[in-house]
Amino acid sequence: MGVAVAAAGIVAIVLLGPGKDKLKPHKPPVAATPAVQPAVAGPGASAPRVHVGATIHMRELLFQSPVAHVRAGQAVQWVNTDPVDHTVVQNLGPGGAATPLFTSPRIPPGGTYRVVFHNPGTVAFVCTLHPTVMTGRVIVSAA
Repeated sequence: MGVAVAAAGIVAIVLLGPGKDKLKPHKPPVAATPAVQPAVAGPGASAPRVHVGATIHMRELLFQSPVAHVRAGQAVQWVNTDPVDHTVVQNLGPGGAATPLFTSPRIPPGGTYRVVFHNPGTVAFVCTLHPTVMTGRVIVSAA
């Protein structure tokens, strides 16, 4: 089963912990991928202002809305409401040789991860800690 992956440009990635954790920028490889600019908000600080077009809750070891629809320039926000860590990584499918456009660090319970998509297309994602049950996709339409 092939996965259509558009060149979904990503402008910012935000990881917000439950409040007391020190947050560090996540810097995925930038080889042949569009520019990625990590953005981090620490305790008491706010994340960069971005319109969140869809929120996906991670609960009961599932993405509660496995398909998110956003417009180019909008963000998808994942919120971990489970008592265990999760991740969000572009799913390149079996044997995916390319570098994922986004790869979150472990998202702790109460943590949030945000990605802004710039180009129309469909991007699949997976939790690498629970890959058989936690998959989904983002469908990005023109602005």
